[in-house]
Amino acid sequence: MASIQNIVDHWVDGCDLHPVDVLGHLLKATVTHIDNGFFIHDKTPLAFPISMLNNTNTLDLTKVIWKTIFKTKQLQTTFLFMCATATRIKSIPDANFTYQQEVFIKIATQIQDIIGMAPLVTSALKAGRYDLQIVVSAGYHYLLSRLHTSQKITEFINTCLSSPWQVVSISMFYDELIYTCHNAAIVSVEAPPRAPLSDCDIIIDGGGRIFVCKHDMVLLIFLFLFSTHTKYIKHSIAELTQRYVPIQLGASIQKKYPNVFKQNNITIPSHFKE
Repeated sequence: MASIQNIVDHWVDGCDLHPVDVLGHLLKATVTHIDNGFFIHDKTPLAFPISMLNNTNTLDLTKVIWKTIFKTKQLQTTFLFMCATATRIKSIPDANFTYQQEVFIKIATQIQDIIGMAPLVTSALKAGRYDLQIVVSAGYHYLLSRLHTSQKITEFINTCLSSPWQVVSISMFYDELIYTCHNAAIVSVEAPPRAPLSDCDIIIDGGGRIFVCKHDMVLLIFLFLFSTHTKYIKHSIAELTQRYVPIQLGASIQKKYPNVFKQNNITIPSHFKE
């Protein structure tokens, strides 16, 4: 079975459609049908073999739009198109939005945050997976609501990375770390025996030295804090301590930024696939 990426590649590479044009066609295509082995978006050039669909012959429009956005090399242009178009759509008086428009507006709202996103956080988007990128976007939006500036968010992230994470191998956090690294495809390598502990990113049981690239460490922060699997943003210091969560993600960060965690009623809309 082909993937959503194959469908987007078919349109952009095979049919020579610009990603921005694909987004425009998706907004116009309120009706789809299957004809002669092809899934067709009516009144647009968007079509592809039904072999690329899932078993239910349905298309996840949210995934399609995200994949299309990150297909283009000129992301800034696509982001601006999304925001400008969504603004125009929302300005229509008494509009009954189509499903396509509602999905488009939802994603554009998240993109508006990405445009001004701190570079350190933007690096976490290199994962190239829409499910991980949505967690980063949702997490950044929440942090922006509490910290107000990209500079403060950068300071927040750097606090989480201020020293190696000390991990106990018989703890709940260790299990969550293994789970998250596996499902988010985080790459880590064992550091040389003589590598100073202070140069490592993760230390297991006081001696196991692990290197993780910077953007993956930033991604881990967002996944631990905001993904539905762990959602540390909703846990108290006592709860995180019981799990043996490193203090950089628990006691230290909560004491330094109490407003981020205090009276936290955040609804986390995103998760990475399991």
